[in-house]
Amino acid sequence: YEYKGSFGIIADHAGNVAFDPHSGHLYAPALEKVLIWHPKKQEKVGSLEAPEIISSKVTAIAIDVGGDFVFVGYSDGTLRLFKDGDYVRKYEGHRAAITSIAISSDHSHIATGSADTTVVIWDLVQDAGVHRLQSHTGPVTKVKFLGESSSFLLTSSKDCTFKVWSAPHCISTTVAQRSEIWSFVVVGDGTVALSGSADPELGLWHIVHNSDGTVTGIEKVGALPKLSRERVVDMQLTSKFVAIAYADRSIQTIQLLSNEIARKNEKKKKKKKKRKADEASSKKVEDGAQE
Repeated sequence: YEYKGSFGIIADHAGNVAFDPHSGHLYAPALEKVLIWHPKKQEKVGSLEAPEIISSKVTAIAIDVGGDFVFVGYSDGTLRLFKDGDYVRKYEGHRAAITSIAISSDHSHIATGSADTTVVIWDLVQDAGVHRLQSHTGPVTKVKFLGESSSFLLTSSKDCTFKVWSAPHCISTTVAQRSEIWSFVVVGDGTVALSGSADPELGLWHIVHNSDGTVTGIEKVGALPKLSRERVVDMQLTSKFVAIAYADRSIQTIQLLSNEIARKNEKKKKKKKKRKADEASSKKVEDGAQE
């Protein structure tokens, strides 16, 4: 790629940048505001602001399907909901910065993780918090609903653990890595997770389900190499790739393959390996005959 130009400061480091595939807009934290950018036009097309004057920074952004609803978390622990660009209401339930926001697949609940070590599950129909999950001993770094409902939740923390919840109960605690877990993604059919920390490798995990579909825990099944010595800052999932951002501002991408494509690639590798072995064997025979 060749550099074409810049279009202003689009984000500060306090929170994540969220992309709305429906509109093609980027939602970026900018102190107490959320700026909305049109990347192709290289221009700002709007902003989300609280109606009152606040001094708290935006620390987390999540966009519901279609971009109609945007949830914004702040450094003072408050959560605000915006609809079609307009402020709707404020939720209060944390004593410290909101670090992660997850929206359930059925759009009925959201979960917020916080630096105060707790997770709050909010009922969007009742417009109220319904569960406060308290078991982590360090700041929560990421929250993620598992499956097609709001029944199960996976959380990570700087206390180096994964926890699986069937709200309001913690049903599994796993010491995940030797250092703080900064992010994770759930891929495929919801049975595989990839985690990032300051460890020299990425953790590969199997999310355990019963035959009836209930989640019972998470167990480590392997590791993948990191392309940076720095800690993982964030991990994001697309339909075909996992993007991993590091503290040194480098980005690693991992391609996701279907089982069929993976098997084909494995067959190609085996054929190539066998061909090289046959060529080496033939050359050895020829060299012996010449002698």
